[in-house]
Amino acid sequence: MAQILKLTEKLPESFSHYFFDSNVWIAFLKYNHKNNADRRFTPYIDLFEGVVQLNAITEPKLQKKVKNIPKIVMTSMLLSEIINTYLRVVAMPSFLNKPDGNFKKDYRNNIHSDYDKQLKILLDDIKSYSFIYEYVKDDFIELNPMELLNDLNRKVDFNDLYYMKLMEKHRFVVVTDDGDFDSHDITVLTENQNLLSKK
Repeated sequence: MAQILKLTEKLPESFSHYFFDSNVWIAFLKYNHKNNADRRFTPYIDLFEGVVQLNAITEPKLQKKVKNIPKIVMTSMLLSEIINTYLRVVAMPSFLNKPDGNFKKDYRNNIHSDYDKQLKILLDDIKSYSFIYEYVKDDFIELNPMELLNDLNRKVDFNDLYYMKLMEKHRFVVVTDDGDFDSHDITVLTENQNLLSKK
């Protein structure tokens, strides 16, 4: 069973590695450089920014005073999920001025859209934090994909189940607002009240 911890009771230096779920990444990228962040995501954004600040410490004396200078875990599946979701959920609705549309027809293949501009901004933002990343192999074969399919149910989607198994293997802390992350032997930092009620 997951160990659920209240995010606001921990400091960025509390752990050595953080796996920020895609919902946190999307919020961070969406509200990056803006003051109108959805209040629900403010603690997650603050933690992310705290990790960035710790990694910016260059003075050896200051580095020694910090418990951990944590890394942000990045997998190929997470990177794909961040890019695809951001373009569909943030960039496209902003361009279309409505919450939905045909991604390929109305946005990506529309020569009048801001797709290229938004993609460049998104990729530049992601790359700008690469000095903090701990790249982790997805270990698809090692995690036994058929066993994952047997564990799939209406309470958890495939990607979340996969991330839980991978983070359990590596003992990395998961930071999420997603209520699905309540199983497996993982540590979860959250402000999601449904998850916190399972503590």
